[in-house]
Amino acid sequence: MVTLTMHLRTAVVLFAISSASGESTTCASFGVNEIMQGPCDDLRDKTKPWPVVARFQGKVSWAIELPVTSGGPSFALCDEADSLLRFWWPTYLSPAVLNPMFLKEVSLAPFAAPVGAVLSGGKVYVACFGAGVEPHGTSGIVVVDLATMSVEAHHNFDNDGGVSHIHNVFAFQVDGKTEIFAATIGNPWTTPPVTGSGLMRLDTATGKFDDSYTTEKLSVRSAAQQSDGNVFVLTQEPAGKATMLARLEPKGGKFVVAARIMLPSRSAGDGGADVFVGHDLDTLFASDRGAGPGVKGMIYYYTYSNGKFTKLAGHETGTNPRYTTMLANGDIAACNQDDSTIQVFQGLANNPTATSVKETVVPSIKTVSFLIQSTKLQLPSIGV
Repeated sequence: MVTLTMHLRTAVVLFAISSASGESTTCASFGVNEIMQGPCDDLRDKTKPWPVVARFQGKVSWAIELPVTSGGPSFALCDEADSLLRFWWPTYLSPAVLNPMFLKEVSLAPFAAPVGAVLSGGKVYVACFGAGVEPHGTSGIVVVDLATMSVEAHHNFDNDGGVSHIHNVFAFQVDGKTEIFAATIGNPWTTPPVTGSGLMRLDTATGKFDDSYTTEKLSVRSAAQQSDGNVFVLTQEPAGKATMLARLEPKGGKFVVAARIMLPSRSAGDGGADVFVGHDLDTLFASDRGAGPGVKGMIYYYTYSNGKFTKLAGHETGTNPRYTTMLANGDIAACNQDDSTIQVFQGLANNPTATSVKETVVPSIKTVSFLIQSTKLQLPSIGV
């Protein structure tokens, strides 16, 4: 069912709008009832938040860009608080006037707390974390048809009786075709904690999750596939336990754990957040919450060779880096959720072992949580 009801919640998402030519780009941030927007280059030297260019309501924890279609939406947004998938059209009335939004909201009930999404084959697959310590019928994958913007299926994750949580969903290439994989962190909050089943292949015909697809138990929170088909995953472990980084290799219809390494110890926070590949094969970045000398967070740079990981660099973030990513210009940007700041490590992706990296910290809206790059937003000349 599609509704147009708005709900007030606290959250923010930052869109980094870039062009393949490397020209100056536009960024937009989403927060409490409003959208802020400005040049992406501002992240390198700006000391004040961007101006507000539009206002809306909601809590967005993830966003994906949608393909160009005539009259179709440009983005799908996960509203974690209200368990909605929002389709969004950024509409410009003139070079100086921005229509705040056109939104259609799709209820994901009875599933709750969408925290990730991916587009594949004209469908948006939405990962729902679930409600409560044990989700019991509220965690799984919701399939939303892009053409009709309506729910096509609910795939309940109850392989262990509804105790564990799904935390994201990915479309990876395996044996020449696209497969949908759900990442499960298990349940680090129960006593004793439940270890996740790694990346589980979703059978889109039956709605069943193959919890044996990854050959070893892993509490996967984030995953990234590189060009050779191999996958790096980062875990979220119980309180006080070190985060794990692992390499998965597709073999014989399974993901085989080829290597693993524990990140440096942490004394606070939720641990692993994001993993993403670097410019070169077998290079990657991994972020860890509650780590580092200030017990705030860290972004680490690793390489993989001959069956082993090697940590070559690390940089301290602000408190609770909820999401970290690479921008088109080679900057690494971290959303420090508890500080409400965006921290930029200038050119770090281009020179990941540099001994001196210029950093900037830009104030943002409360609970900054996500960044995405797109070419589908323009820079209006005035705020509202």
